[in-house]
Amino acid sequence: MDAVAGATISSNAALEAINKAIDDFAPDVPDTQSARDAAGSITRLTDLGNEYFVGAKKAELVENSEGEACILLTLEWSHTRNAPIPFAESVVARAYQNGMRCALNVISGDGWNYANNNQKIESGEALDVYKAFVLYDAESPIDVEIQRAWASKDDPMLKLRIDPARLE
Repeated sequence: MDAVAGATISSNAALEAINKAIDDFAPDVPDTQSARDAAGSITRLTDLGNEYFVGAKKAELVENSEGEACILLTLEWSHTRNAPIPFAESVVARAYQNGMRCALNVISGDGWNYANNNQKIESGEALDVYKAFVLYDAESPIDVEIQRAWASKDDPMLKLRIDPARLE
């Protein structure tokens, strides 16, 4: 993602540069901005509007401290705003399984740095952030919606369908 680090550029140029970097890393990712199944693969960064960009990198099936099955999403977050901002104050994520909203959870483990969610990043930088959702069951797919904070239902959104049965 060095192609956009430290630069102040328009959101379209940033999206193109970031997606070019993804092409270099994962050339088999389709050229559309629509998200595909997040299981173990990177998606293109989606423009959420207001110069915010998010892409799904990985989904894992994990357990929380109570032994409940959870989906842990690794997301890539970037923006082209003029001031440093954190993911936690800029983007919201919701998940639904069987029509019911899944509770958010914090999972601790190797390589998952939840402090990243509150870390402010400069325009053009990219950072891995994490969201975990408690599942109602480990077999039914979940639908994840990621949108900028305070967005309307008509604003851009990254939508993912994740099948926990396909995850490890």
